[in-house]
Amino acid sequence: MQAQRLAAAAGQRYSCRSYTADVPPNLDQLAPFLTDGFEPFPHNSEVRFHILDKPAVIQQILKGPWGPVSRLLLMAVRSDQPHYLEALGYAGQQLILEATALDIQTCWVAGMCDLKQAARHFPGLDSPWSVQAVSPLGCGTSGSKTGMKQKLFKFLSAQRGQRHGLDVLMHPTELASLPPVLVNAIQAAAKAPSALNRQPWRYALRGTELIVSSTQTAPQRTHPSRLDLGIAMLEFTAAVRAQGQDGHWQPRQADANPVAAFVLSA
Repeated sequence: MQAQRLAAAAGQRYSCRSYTADVPPNLDQLAPFLTDGFEPFPHNSEVRFHILDKPAVIQQILKGPWGPVSRLLLMAVRSDQPHYLEALGYAGQQLILEATALDIQTCWVAGMCDLKQAARHFPGLDSPWSVQAVSPLGCGTSGSKTGMKQKLFKFLSAQRGQRHGLDVLMHPTELASLPPVLVNAIQAAAKAPSALNRQPWRYALRGTELIVSSTQTAPQRTHPSRLDLGIAMLEFTAAVRAQGQDGHWQPRQADANPVAAFVLSA
């Protein structure tokens, strides 16, 4: 993981919801990251990626006025493995941030799309594999080129909650006892994308461990919230390593709280 590169890209990334038909000039540089260019979530949960290059099919998969998207990143995972959705968020966000570093626009999409249709166009994808999210890979339109439908779509997408402050994500007393490297990482991960900006994760100290938990309990924990957790854990990890320290998440029991504990390397 190129932590400094990913951490810098995390500060630049935004969810682009309107695209031109142009193919990003740097797209070929993303290809090596589809196979072995990303760090898997701990316990080696298996994920796979594929770039779909059929605009007509892409229009059938995406729901909403995205514009003429020319390339679509398909994200697949083995759904019979523990933490499979968190694992997909963790790995997928690495590709999203690498795309950002290459000046390719993206947007996580897990709900407003036809995932079954996407799976049919993922080469060699058999059960228990499934596509759980997609993202356009393209060039965003400028404000003057955005049609009224796209403007309305972007406006409605923006009507979401405000991001939480650190005092919501972790109790202030516990936050004050953390080393600066972890406080900075919590602050960086607070900017990670999540459905409706709900940030469905919270941090706490359990003994000497920093743990992350979902705000939703199993089995009511939703598909998007689990992806969001994985995305946030990736941005947390990149932020820690970008500060010159190392560490990793240790997953806990699947579908339970806490989801994982972060361990700083000596």
